[in-house]
Formats: sequence, C-alpha cells, structure tokens
Amino acid sequence: MKRLLFVLFLTISVLGLNAQETVKDFEKIGVEKFKAKDYAGSIEAFVKALDLNTVAGTEDGALYFKACQAALKAENYEKLAIYADKTIELNYIDKGSKTYLYSAIAYKELGNAEKEEAALKSGLAKYADDADLKAKLATRILKNGNEHYDKAVEFQKLANENMKVQAKFDEFVAKAKEEFILAKPFFEESYKLNPTFEATQTLLKAVYNNLQTPDAERLVK
Repeated sequence: MKRLLFVLFLTISVLGLNAQETVKDFEKIGVEKFKAKDYAGSIEAFVKALDLNTVAGTEDGALYFKACQAALKAENYEKLAIYADKTIELNYIDKGSKTYLYSAIAYKELGNAEKEEAALKSGLAKYADDADLKAKLATRILKNGNEHYDKAVEFQKLANENMKVQAKFDEFVAKAKEEFILAKPFFEESYKLNPTFEATQTLLKAVYNNLQTPDAERLVK
C-alpha cells in the first residue's frame, strides 16, 4: 500500500513537472512568434500556457502581461481588455503603469469611455507622477467637457439666429451658459493634469470668456 501511494505521488509530481515544462514551452513559442510579428499566433500560444496554469490552479501576472503586448500589437482590443485587467488584478507591477495604459487603450478602442477613465484614474492612484497616464486622462476628461462645450456653441448659434425674438434669444443664451458652466470643471481638471496641452488652454479660455470669469479665478489668462 505504501509503495502504491509512493508511485501515485511520484506520478502526480512528474505530471506536474511536465505540465510546468509545457507552460514554459508555450510561453517560449509565444515570445518567438511575437518577435516574428505573428501576433495572432503569439496570443494563441500564450493562451495555451495560461489555460494550463488555470488547470494547475496557478496564475502568472507576467504571462498575462505578455499576452497583453501581443493583443495590443494584434489590435485585438477585447482580449487586451481581458488580459490587462487580469494583470492588474494579479498586481503585476514589474512594468509599472503600462498595464493601466493598456487597459485604457483597450476600452478607448472599444468605445467604453467610463472604463477607460477608470483605468487611468486607478493607474494614477498607484503612479501619481506618471506623465503618460496624466496626459491620457487629461485628454479623456477634455472630451467629457467638450460634449458640453459643443452644445453651448450650438445654443449660441441658435441664439444668434433668434436675435429678433427676445424670448427665444434669452432662452438659448441661458442654455448656452448652462453648458459652459458644465464644461468648465472638466476643462479645469484636464488643465491641472496636463497644463501644456494647447487644446485645453484654448477651450478653457473660451469658457472663461463666455462666462465672464474674473481674472483672479482663472487658471489660464
């Protein structure tokens, strides 16, 4: 009986070793295919390695990150979002903020602005001085504010078209002001994140001018 248990234990150990070697083999294939610019093949190899890890009950953040890189090159943004978020979940930080950038890129391309912004803010919570995260978040927030700014401009046009009808003119001027007020905090936040971005400066100045904001309250003159 003891001999049977020993053989069983040895068999399990060997199988485990072989499985681990197979993970490494697939990882090596994934790296080689990545270098050869066969990104779809690289993803496939990394997925096989990840699946074997899952069967073995283990998870490897570094391997998920490599899958991220392949998915990014392949422009497979659905897979990129999955692998990036899993890498973040596993707290793989060897590559610093890049995983958060990958997640943000994925959600941007997938049209999910909310998750894009969340990924960038989560990254900045960990890497507060990261210039890339700040720049991308500034751009994302600028777009949020731009939605209100564009509406304000449209209301201004309608006001100009209705100058002879005082009630309509006043109505559209008031609506334009409301949208400028809503745009202002977005533009100010974007400016604080990336004060050198000319688009933000221009839009923020326009909002200040339309709202007749006092100089003392302006971030840009």
